Amino acid sequence: WMQTMIFAVREINQRQDLLPNLSLGYHIKDSGDDIPVSVKSQSRTANKAVKTHKSSQAL
Repeated sequence: WMQTMIFAVREINQRQDLLPNLSLGYHIKDSGDDIPVSVKSQSRTANKAVKTHKSSQAL
């Protein structure tokens, strides 16, 4: 799944008609198949993205 995600992000970033003036990124983390750790990590990542989005809108 990791290679698929990397491929998709690269393809989206290369096409200016999909998300103009926006670049996607990713952080790959190994949760060791520990569901609570994985959920906590994803929640933190999502919260950071929301904060970043809100602060960029304020500019």
